[in-house]
Amino acid sequence: MAALLKLPAAFALAAMLAFASLTAGCETQDPPPPGFERVRINGESFDLELAIDHPSREEGLKGRENIPADQGMLFVFPDVDKRSFWMHNCLAPIDIIYLDPTGRVTATHQMKVELKQDGEAEAAYQRRLTRYGSKFAAKYVIELKGGRLEDLDVQEGQEIKLDHERLKALAK
Repeated sequence: MAALLKLPAAFALAAMLAFASLTAGCETQDPPPPGFERVRINGESFDLELAIDHPSREEGLKGRENIPADQGMLFVFPDVDKRSFWMHNCLAPIDIIYLDPTGRVTATHQMKVELKQDGEAEAAYQRRLTRYGSKFAAKYVIELKGGRLEDLDVQEGQEIKLDHERLKALAK
């Protein structure tokens, strides 16, 4: 009789161990907040704010004094074209990664803060800003906190995995 009582406990223990071994390699993460995309770049995870329409792409990271090291912005365009970004009214250094439609890195830049000078006309300010361009046509652009490119060792030609179908459906 004692052996019969231990049998269900042994099954329960075996079931718990089996479940633990199945889930041991699984990393559970909360989903990104609404309006963000979680992207892994060389082993690090980033929650990137989505810029999916003209107003949000035009605004970008303007006026932000700080960009957290694990955040940034993902610009998603409805078309594929050569692109150029600048640091108009950006208060913090930004690293930029241009991606082709497959998620391959086509260009990277470390963009420095270029503030408007006292008394400088807006048109003069805009003319003197450095343009940081994509070498080839780009569909996506990632902006990260300045200095992260060096930390991550992002290289041209490497692939950054994105949910292309989801992002394509969001782009306006």
